Amino acid sequence: MMPKRQYLKTRHESEEKFSDHTYSTKSKGPKHYSLNPTLHIYNAMIESLGDISGKRVLECGCGTGWVTFDLASRKAILDSFDISQVAVDRTRNL
Repeated sequence: MMPKRQYLKTRHESEEKFSDHTYSTKSKGPKHYSLNPTLHIYNAMIESLGDISGKRVLECGCGTGWVTFDLASRKAILDSFDISQVAVDRTRNL
């Protein structure tokens, strides 16, 4: 059995490689993203938050950057990250 630390390192590397590949080869991220499966949840969340201008927001998993862009356009103070450097670069360019 692999030690937990080594397992986590291996798992992280595997997830990072998969995500980098996904965002490098697909223009809009994973295929299911085009279906907007969580858009209604996102819209309900944004509505419940009210005015977020000037509020600090942490986005976990920036992906293609559309949420980052939306939150920034609402004038939130935003920190975003993703396991994929490719996704971070795409979001930064957006």
